[in-house]
This record gives sequence, structure tokens and C-alpha cells, in this order.
Amino acid sequence: MKNFGFNNLRLVAPPKNYKDAEARKMSLGAFDILKNSQVFMTLAEARHDISVSVGTSCGHQRDMHLTPLHELSSMLISMKQNRVAIIFGEERDGLNREELNLCHHVATIPSNPDFPSLNVAQSMGIVAYELSR
Repeated sequence: MKNFGFNNLRLVAPPKNYKDAEARKMSLGAFDILKNSQVFMTLAEARHDISVSVGTSCGHQRDMHLTPLHELSSMLISMKQNRVAIIFGEERDGLNREELNLCHHVATIPSNPDFPSLNVAQSMGIVAYELSR
């Protein structure tokens, strides 16, 4: 996030040790982002003041309409006056159907169909880069 100028991190039900020594080590100079993050118990609470929310998915929810990230990016960038949230799921299972249904759009990062899933750090980096261009 910090590499591309973003700093407003919201976490939903993070583990109790989300600011521990391991997190500090992994943040590599961006611990201030984690330290200043806002914590919410549910996704609905986390997006209470958000105008447009975009869930992310690799496409396992096959019957949902997924929009390639590059097709959404110019619209999202033009909405700077609004509060826009990009929502990422947890590392193992991503966002579930209920969480994706809370989103206005569902974006995907086109990748190899034989191995479409990216880890959260990769996904966040790609999305942040695309939105910072």
C-alpha cells in the first residue's frame, strides 16, 4: 500500500497478534500503516462510510460477474471525491459469497486460468499499482 501512496487500511476481525513482532518484521518500514489501521468486527461495519466497494476474486464464484481490474481502474480513479474501498479476502479462502454480495463491483486480476489465485500481498500490490498510475 505504502509503495503506491495508499495508507488507509481497514481490517475485519484480524487475529489478536496482528501487530506483533512478526508483523513488524514483515511490514519492512510500513508498520505505521498497520499501526494506524482501523479494526472492525464485520465487513458491513468496515464499509459503513464507503461510497463504492470493490470486492476481489480469482473467479471461483463462477456465476458472478467479474470485471477485469483494468476495466474498473479509470472509473475508480475518477471517483477521488468519494470513499472507495477495495476489499480483499483472507489468504486461504478469499471473500465468500455473502461478502462479495456486499460489494458494488467484483474485480479480478486476469491470470493463468490453470492457476488463477494470487496471494493477498500480490493482489494488493497489483491493485495499488493499477490505481496509482
